[in-house]
Amino acid sequence: MKESIQAWGFSAKRKPVVIHPGSGGRSKIWPLRKWYSLCQWLCADFSYPVFAVLGPADEHLKPFADKVRKLAVTVVEDFPLERLAALLAESALYIGNDSGVSHLAAVMGTPTIVIFGPTRAETWAPRGAQVAVVKSRWSNAENLILPSDSAIQEIEAPLKTLARQVLR
Repeated sequence: MKESIQAWGFSAKRKPVVIHPGSGGRSKIWPLRKWYSLCQWLCADFSYPVFAVLGPADEHLKPFADKVRKLAVTVVEDFPLERLAALLAESALYIGNDSGVSHLAAVMGTPTIVIFGPTRAETWAPRGAQVAVVKSRWSNAENLILPSDSAIQEIEAPLKTLARQVLR
């Protein structure tokens, strides 16, 4: 895995920020317009490479992946579990929805921010010293609507604050 990490252009000094905008439950997906704005912010304000991981349950997010590629986000699809774990272990920060990937990031010891909406974070959030939970609300009717290229949505202040603390 180390050869792949170096081939992607990052090292200990340029560890990536990894996002996972998907989840096995579509209602647990933070609105795509907010994910897009988060990618815009991460790419514009920080010098870390940004990776978006998509798994087999995220097929419906491929149009979103095409949009964030234009922001210089590297999209990684269908990684085997051991490669995904290695990527997460080498990352500066992970941000994701209530999903299995979020639990894996926490287990790997990666600074992890998990966004919870309709499910109970008190019950389902990953645990760990480097895990933070951001609670949000959204409408299932609009969470999967693709954003326009110029869409800038306000990102929850707690999420931005937590990300800045890790990426400073």
